[in-house]
This record gives sequence, structure tokens and C-alpha cells, in this order.
Amino acid sequence: MKIKLLFLFLLFSTGAIAQQDSIPVQNFEKLERNFQEISLTIKSLSAEVQSLNSRMNELSKINTTQNNELKVFRNKNSQQETEISDLKETNKLYKDQLDSLEVSIRENNEAIVESSKNLNNLLTEETTAVRANFSRVDETLDQNKLLWIIGILGFLIIAGLIYFLLSKKINSSKIDMEGQIIQTRTSLEEEAIKLDEKLLEILNTQLKLQSVPVSAAPAPLPSSNGTDHKLALKVADEIIRIQKNLERMDENTKGLKQLSASVKRIQDNFAANGYELVEMIGKEYHEGMKASVNFIQNKDFDEDKKIITRIIKPQVNFNGTMIQTAQIEVTEA
Repeated sequence: MKIKLLFLFLLFSTGAIAQQDSIPVQNFEKLERNFQEISLTIKSLSAEVQSLNSRMNELSKINTTQNNELKVFRNKNSQQETEISDLKETNKLYKDQLDSLEVSIRENNEAIVESSKNLNNLLTEETTAVRANFSRVDETLDQNKLLWIIGILGFLIIAGLIYFLLSKKINSSKIDMEGQIIQTRTSLEEEAIKLDEKLLEILNTQLKLQSVPVSAAPAPLPSSNGTDHKLALKVADEIIRIQKNLERMDENTKGLKQLSASVKRIQDNFAANGYELVEMIGKEYHEGMKASVNFIQNKDFDEDKKIITRIIKPQVNFNGTMIQTAQIEVTEA
């Protein structure tokens, strides 16, 4: 732009000099004023060009900074997703161990019951045999009648003592096993609570990062509809899973209150980002509801009612629009 203006100025000056002898003095003064105005215009344009160059340099620096921040954010997100995957694997391992322990408990209880039945049958047979002996003794009693009676009574006393000791030992073993089972279950539940609390902290951090304004941090990559809901849907599924676990646990379990408070915090953060986790448990199901439904039969239910008794996948709304359809179980008569 500078070169074009100087070229025009030189051209204009050359023409003016060539015609200087024929130009009146007034026209010469006018040309001089025009020359001054052109000089001021050139200076102004030069200043604007310098300002534009400076602005372009600033914008280039800002763009570089934001690209670096975006790389850091993606690296953090990748690390947190790896941690979530590891926590899920550990949680699954604990669940498998708990299921295996419950199967072992059932088998041990069945073995104890079977042993008790066998012992009762044995005592019944012995008692029947003793009574039969009594009958035969009554028919053939002679001078040794008293000795037979004493011997039989002694046998019954010994048999009763053996039964008492065996029953006591069986009950003691059963109580010790139940105590050990309860202790193991409590330990596993406390460990699961710690894992869930760690998982909620990570998810809560990701929600906060996702909700940071564009001026403070680079925005997440948009999905096809303009907003990335993957993290929100993952948070919704984890909230439902943890709530189910909380319902099954003893209220005195260590860390239970802290985990409940963590669930409440992430739900508040979830809502603050425009998401809604629709409450459906205990509500009546109506035909036409937008949900994937599995029907469960229960004869104790009222024939006219269909109640939602389990949430497999929750319904999630974003700014009043459903972005995930619920998957539920409905109990009916």
C-alpha cells in the first residue's frame, strides 16, 4: 500500500513540475496543500499498517497459547480416562470375589444343614433301637433287670451328651463362619466405597473442566449436535450404579455417609451444567413412555398398577431435551 501511494505521489509531482511554468500561483498553493494532505494521509496509513501488524502478532501469540493449553487438557483427559478404566477393573474384581464368597457361604450352610439332618437321623435310629431293646428287656427281665436299666440309661446319657457337644460345636462353627463372612463383606464394601469415592472425584473434576468458560480454557471437541455428552452420560450411569450399591449396604458401613455426600455434590455439579437425571424409581409406568422396558411378574402386585422398580440406564435430559432414553424394569401382576 505504501509503494502505491508513493508511486501516485511521484507521478503527481512530476506532472506538476512539468506544468509549473503554466500553473498560476494560486494553483501552485493548492497543489502544495494537497501535497501536505497526501503526506498526512500516508503517515496515517503507515501507522494503521503498523498497528495491524502488531495486532496480528498478538493474535498469533494468543492462538499458540490456546493450542498449548488444549494439548495439556487432552493429556489430562486421557490420563483420567485410564484411571477410570483401572478403577472399574478393580471394582469388578472385588465384585467377583464377593460373589464367589457368597457361593461358598451357601455351600457351607447347606453342608451344615445336611450334617445336622444326618445327626438327627442317627439319634432317631439310636433312640428307636434303645426303645426296641427296652421292649425286649421287659419281656426277658430277670434278676439283672436293674443292671440293664442302669446300662441303658447310661447309654442314653452318653448319647445325649454327644449330641449336645456336637450341636454346640456345629453352632459355634456356624457363628464363627458367619462372623468371618460379615467381616469380609464389610471389608469389601468399605474398599468399594473408597474406589467409588475416587471415581466420583475424577468425574467431578472432569465435569468442572468441561464447564470452564472458553476464555479460561479451550472448549471440548463438539459432537455432531454441537455438544459433547459422553462424559455426562458416563457420570449419569455411575451415579445410578453407586446409588444401587448404597441401598444394599448397611447404614453403619465406614465411609457410607461420605460417599453419599460425594454423590450429592456430583449431582449438583451435573445439574449446574444443564443436565437432569430423571427420577423414575417407584413411579407408575404408563404406556407410551419413552423408555426401553423389561416387564417382571409379581403376583403380590395390584393388577391395575405397573411400577418402575429398577433403573438399568437412566433418562438424561440436557437443557430440557432428552439425550439418553431410560432402560427400566417394570413390575406388574
